[in-house]
Amino acid sequence: METQYAVDTTVHTFSAQTPPVAYQPVPPPVPQMAPITQLAAVSPQTNGAAPAKPAQPAPAPAPKAVAALAPGSGEILPECRVVIEVAKKTILCVNGTATSGWIQRVELIPDPAAPPVTLTGQGNAALKQADGKPGIVLGPWPDTKFVPIVFTTQKPGEPGFKPAKTLAGDYSKNTLKVPTFAQCYVFHTEDGGDSDVHDTTLVVSLIACTKP
Repeated sequence: METQYAVDTTVHTFSAQTPPVAYQPVPPPVPQMAPITQLAAVSPQTNGAAPAKPAQPAPAPAPKAVAALAPGSGEILPECRVVIEVAKKTILCVNGTATSGWIQRVELIPDPAAPPVTLTGQGNAALKQADGKPGIVLGPWPDTKFVPIVFTTQKPGEPGFKPAKTLAGDYSKNTLKVPTFAQCYVFHTEDGGDSDVHDTTLVVSLIACTKP
């Protein structure tokens, strides 16, 4: 440790009446040890050395943002889910059919903190709400809203719903658009019973409530 010495900064005055005062050097300060805030545990492994810091787990990767669905974007997630971007002051209209013997379910999630809006059907029938009404209309909202739509199915004799096997990616072709007025998508899924990709057919329409 490098020893620090204090410097005498006192101003000494001299005159004919006052003899010089003998200069007294200032003694160096006694080095002070830093206070011990943590004692190292003594063990055959550490021998009194400071304990090694535990390895910090690598930070979890940030969740990938779900992009808004756009024609041709291919934004279909592995769990058979799409995300629809609904502009402010626009209604979201959803209708469809189930042409499979397996129960088909479509869930819309406009509010993650609330239960999803659910449509179900099977056996060549319309997708309906729990009260038996076909289809659903949501909105309008005062701001842009991102609404996930999740496709699941329940095989006879099996408990619970599982993601549909396939959500066709040809919605970029199956669209109708009138700029600033309305836009429509058609989705269709395969539940795994065969391979016709025609078990749930869903039409999603975005219709503006105001003039541009």
